[in-house]
Amino acid sequence: MLSFRPAALADRPAVVEICSRIWDGDDYVPAVFDDWLAQPEGQFTAAELDGKVVGVAKLTRLGRQDYWLEGIRVHADFRGRGLAAGLHDYHLDLWRRRGRPGALRLLTLTDNQAIVKLCERTGFASIFQVTFAVAEAQAGAQRFTPLTSEDGDRAFEYILRAPLYADTRGLCDISWRFRSLTRGFLAERIGAGAAYRWGGWEGVLLVADGAWEAGPATLVVQFPAVGAERRPAFFADLRGLAAALGKSKVSWMLPHRPELLAELAPAGYSQPWPEVFHCFEIRQG
Repeated sequence: MLSFRPAALADRPAVVEICSRIWDGDDYVPAVFDDWLAQPEGQFTAAELDGKVVGVAKLTRLGRQDYWLEGIRVHADFRGRGLAAGLHDYHLDLWRRRGRPGALRLLTLTDNQAIVKLCERTGFASIFQVTFAVAEAQAGAQRFTPLTSEDGDRAFEYILRAPLYADTRGLCDISWRFRSLTRGFLAERIGAGAAYRWGGWEGVLLVADGAWEAGPATLVVQFPAVGAERRPAFFADLRGLAAALGKSKVSWMLPHRPELLAELAPAGYSQPWPEVFHCFEIRQG
């Protein structure tokens, strides 16, 4: 009989075994196991079948009204039995029972039809699609200046007017997850020294160090607020900022539109792989 419960420290060997046969053993879930157990909100869940842990998933709270469903994993020997759907449905119900207004979101490959159909069955809508662009850092002049707390209001108003803010439904990339780009989040990034203005307020930039899959040598673009006509120059300068910060690469999870990739090509950016991802969302309240 299939059942679900909060994961426990004793589940680590089972989780490692499950993940050892995913992405040729390079799955990130074992590396975040302790962090997921320690998070006070959301839930790291184990799925048991006849007493054996055969799957896991994580419901994560990213912001006041932002939840994320991630890390659905099913043991290779138990696939095809509806366990992924069971984990999905369980966490959707768990989120709904919390009764808070807001959104639950997830990211999946566009060609993962099993998850796409599961999302459609349960009322999720695809709100945008994303892919990746990368470039090598390049030493040289750049026009980025760190923002201060006094710049917060002006920077936020600039972000609200940026075309990409509407394209991504007001969400910001935080390493394979998207959360609402609020004044509070901007203030956090400014405090972390990870927010910049470009030139004489021609653009605003939020960045982060590379996540598990990119490594600390990659400068990750969280959100670029800049007009389309200035985008090539903005991203060319960004390669210089990356070099100045001691990074070797720049990576951006950008809305999947051919014209965006074409704009970035003259600045030295390319698409490292052809995969495209859906960001799915369901709302309540």
